[in-house]
Amino acid sequence: MSIVTRVSMAVMAVILGLGQGFQTCLWLFVMVLTCIIASKGILVHAAYRGTIFLIILCVSRICFHPQIIAIFRNDPEVIVIGSAALRWQLISLPLMCYYHD
Repeated sequence: MSIVTRVSMAVMAVILGLGQGFQTCLWLFVMVLTCIIASKGILVHAAYRGTIFLIILCVSRICFHPQIIAIFRNDPEVIVIGSAALRWQLISLPLMCYYHD
């Protein structure tokens, strides 16, 4: 599970970086809302590109999950269990954008 956490946190770092880029100050938040309401603007397109980039990161890692686990450990049993855990972890990462308290 520590291997899965390491790989997942590498993807989460991208998510957090994109999120912090949008939360720099209040006027930026107002600009994002304005762009969403107007359905056009650079910030909205940047958010779409960031989401697409996140999905590409997750899909690329899902396609190669056994090889990624094998980089860290060479035990076949660890690779089988770790690849299943990594696959489900990466599938759930893009869904974290829709979580609200």
